[in-house]
Amino acid sequence: MRDFTAMAVQLDHHRAEHPTDTHRLPTPFIWQDPNSLPRRPWVYGRHLLRKQVAVTVAPGGVGKSSLTIVEGLAMVSERELLGEWTAKGLNVWLYNLEDPRDEMNLRITAAMQHHDVRSGEVEGRLFVDTGRERELCTAVQTREGVVIVKPEIEELAREIAERQIDVMVVDPFVSSHQAGENDNVAIDLIAKEWARLADRCNCAIELVHHTRKTNGVEATSEDSRGGSALLAAARSGRVLNRMTADEREQASDQNNVERARKAAETRRARALAEQRRRAAIAGGKPSELQSELLKRQLLIKQKGLSGMSDADLIAVLEAEAEAMAGPWDKYQSPATDGPWTRYAEDRGQQTGMVGQTMSGVNEGIAGILGAPVDLMTGAINMGKQGVNALAGTDLKPIENPVGGSGTFRDLLAPTISEVEPQNAAERFGRRVGMEVGAMAVPGGIMLRGAKAPLAVAGGEAASAVGSGIAGQTSREIAPENDTADFIASLAGGLSPVAASRAMRPSPKAPTLEELQAQSSAGYDAVRESGATLSPQSADALAGGIEGTFGTRPATRRMNPKAAIAAEELAGDMRQRPPTIAEVDEARQWIGDNVAGSNEAGERRLGVMMKDAIDSHLDQLQPGDVTGTNRANEVVEALTGAREKARRVHKSQLFEAEDTGLVAKGLRRAATTGTGGNEINAIRQNVRRVLENPKLRRGFSETELQAMRDIADGTPTQNALRLIGRLAPTSGALSLGGFTGAAGAAGATGNPLFIAPGIAGQTAKYLGERNTRKKIAALGELIRNGKPLPKKTASALESRVIAALLAQKALMPSFGAEGDQSAVVRALTGAVAQ
Repeated sequence: MRDFTAMAVQLDHHRAEHPTDTHRLPTPFIWQDPNSLPRRPWVYGRHLLRKQVAVTVAPGGVGKSSLTIVEGLAMVSERELLGEWTAKGLNVWLYNLEDPRDEMNLRITAAMQHHDVRSGEVEGRLFVDTGRERELCTAVQTREGVVIVKPEIEELAREIAERQIDVMVVDPFVSSHQAGENDNVAIDLIAKEWARLADRCNCAIELVHHTRKTNGVEATSEDSRGGSALLAAARSGRVLNRMTADEREQASDQNNVERARKAAETRRARALAEQRRRAAIAGGKPSELQSELLKRQLLIKQKGLSGMSDADLIAVLEAEAEAMAGPWDKYQSPATDGPWTRYAEDRGQQTGMVGQTMSGVNEGIAGILGAPVDLMTGAINMGKQGVNALAGTDLKPIENPVGGSGTFRDLLAPTISEVEPQNAAERFGRRVGMEVGAMAVPGGIMLRGAKAPLAVAGGEAASAVGSGIAGQTSREIAPENDTADFIASLAGGLSPVAASRAMRPSPKAPTLEELQAQSSAGYDAVRESGATLSPQSADALAGGIEGTFGTRPATRRMNPKAAIAAEELAGDMRQRPPTIAEVDEARQWIGDNVAGSNEAGERRLGVMMKDAIDSHLDQLQPGDVTGTNRANEVVEALTGAREKARRVHKSQLFEAEDTGLVAKGLRRAATTGTGGNEINAIRQNVRRVLENPKLRRGFSETELQAMRDIADGTPTQNALRLIGRLAPTSGALSLGGFTGAAGAAGATGNPLFIAPGIAGQTAKYLGERNTRKKIAALGELIRNGKPLPKKTASALESRVIAALLAQKALMPSFGAEGDQSAVVRALTGAVAQ
């Protein structure tokens, strides 16, 4: 975008070069001899005038640009292409500010071909530019108001003078400036600047302008878009409107007469040439029919084409058709008998389950093959309806497009029975066949690249069968309800996918025994590798163990067992770097002999020493390991074994058979005699873990949040728990209340007495079941080390779903709207709304 504002700053320079005339006003009128006055210099009809601005106004799509192109060709070719007088020797400049050059070239070339304008008639006289290649801006809006871009005007003046332009067409006017359309002052300033340019260059300037929306009412000059100052400043203005139906019919009749005469003349010449050619082949002896044609044509020629009657014209055309007929004409109508005729007869008898099913298959194939064209046609028809609604036009919809489902149905017609299914079984067979046939194309596409194409094909077939059965079931219940049919068939097509997913096992966490085995296998691999710590790593570990005592010597004297253990371990590690297995054994020894001490201080130091060893092993790198050429594998095995050992420890805290928190809760609840408190007992045990910092150690935040959900409960769980207190199994008091209520219900015959107890028992059952699920989920979360992945659609199921959705979107409906796909029906419905 050029900086037109900067160009407008040069206005002062222009004013200095063109000072305003200072003669005194007003100027007196001086009479002149009328014969000496110059005549108006019209250049095209009574519309374009030199030194003046003309305006053409029309709604969008009426043909403003096409009209100006043909008028430009008429002026440069000096021919009255549209019946308007034109001056001779004109140069025309078409400046289209919207379309690219390729589009302009196409439209101009089409107009030249239609009006038989040769290239030599326009070369050097017709000039074409587009706003895509060079923008045009004659005015800009600034804070001080609209400013004319004088450098742009000067450049236009130079180009007009250099090319000797007689007519300049600017299309559209709104794209030639950057001022507000509704600002009459601005539009008046711009229009008068164009008029001054026309006067200065002695040329005619045409400004093409749009109308505002007229909602189908015929436009007038007052309907031009924006301010009215543009038309007020123009010397000539015209408005284009679409012809009415009567006007179209009248114009069509006049054109048809002229067109028929021209066509007769052309065909007569071609027929004569063909007759001469055939006569030459036949030895110069034309047939009687050809002789008759020559006589008729001679008669018509003598009478003159201008006086030819309709009867003569018809006679000539009929004779031409007969004379030009050849031996191929017999193939234009099908024979009444032949081996193929039996298929037409059999088609009407193609009934039965197999016949109806195969008819459905071919119908489905025809529908899915023609779906792309049907979809595009539906979109085009939707656009036409929208244009008709907005512009008041009468664009006809496209019907039976070539390449649509109708085309393929015609091709497969011999295999499609015209006889409707005679019973429910045949209706189901035809519908299932249709779904299977329609699955052919999208299903085939989904087979590409599939790892198990046979399995995918089987899934697609099952989906199509399920879709057909469910859809036809809906039709049997509600024959006219297309929406219910679509929903039912979609659900039926998804049912095999849902069944496949249900049969697939959900992701499971490893069991406690599996974790123990995996951890032991990892430690065994580390032990068998013989890998040792490097001297630097061993020294760092020894320093970490000794550092647990801090800098006070008294700490060692007050905790002699821990001090001796630390001193001996650190010394041994510095003297001979230990193997990794020995480091892990040292950790266990500290846990048994120091961290397990009865003395609080000794116990605290033992835990810190274990933490120092754990931290060192967790941060161990392959460079810290020697004695093996598989340091990476050793470190990886050690990390995995330790991580699984932690999961084992946390899982045992909850799920150990005798000592786990769940087992303890169940035993404590059993002491009540009814077992009704087992969930509460487990929740209390879980809460103790949350409240004990020592027990909480090692649990991730996700695991802790799962414990909170169990201990504190969700709003729904708490509500169920509250109602569950009314359950007879909640305690002796509740049981006694329910017994009394049951007696009252038996005595009065009113079951409402026991309703609270039943509601309480139901709520208690639901609440306990929900909590048990959360407890089981917590155990799996701990054993898996992270949340289990949700069960999602497999690759096979995803392909089947994609094929089904594509089929449902594109295939024709098996109902009242059998020739439209779901997408086309949606488009049509949107337009109707």
